[in-house]
Amino acid sequence: AFYCNLVFQDKFLLMELNLVKNIYDFSKASDIQNHFVVTTLEQNFNTLYDNYKESFSIIGFELEHFLLTVFSENELFEKHVSKFKPRRFQNEHNLLLISELIKINEIATAEKYCLEQIEHNSKSDYDLPYVKFLILIYKNTNDKQKLADVLSEYGKYIFDIDDYLFIKKHATLEKFKKYRQ
Repeated sequence: AFYCNLVFQDKFLLMELNLVKNIYDFSKASDIQNHFVVTTLEQNFNTLYDNYKESFSIIGFELEHFLLTVFSENELFEKHVSKFKPRRFQNEHNLLLISELIKINEIATAEKYCLEQIEHNSKSDYDLPYVKFLILIYKNTNDKQKLADVLSEYGKYIFDIDDYLFIKKHATLEKFKKYRQ
């Protein structure tokens, strides 16, 4: 618990965070140890978050991502969902966040975060994981228009004959022509 507490002080060293990550990894060998470590991390996180609220994200990306990972692995994400936001250019973090949002049926937020990340990406290669989430969301919500729009824009990167037929049937003629180019 001592090292976990150090990480949550106003100024922490990355070395301390790495030590806590190792402690967490080793704690997975025993349910009792894992529960203790996760509970300690959660208590410290709550205190830190209560002290910083909206400016929490400036505390440190590494700490935030580590906690997102711990909470997702230990089914605590839903309890803390409002405390995590996407980070620009941090695809691994953002994809984990969006995946967890979808798991707990926070579909509108997941869609919003996907669209924000796509808008800010400089290369379309980075858009593809977010596009795949959007396709999943639109298929699950049966939103044919949005699905046709996203497939007509990005379908050429993830070609599937069923997607082609769907675009042909549901997209506007203009978007279908753009897709075929």
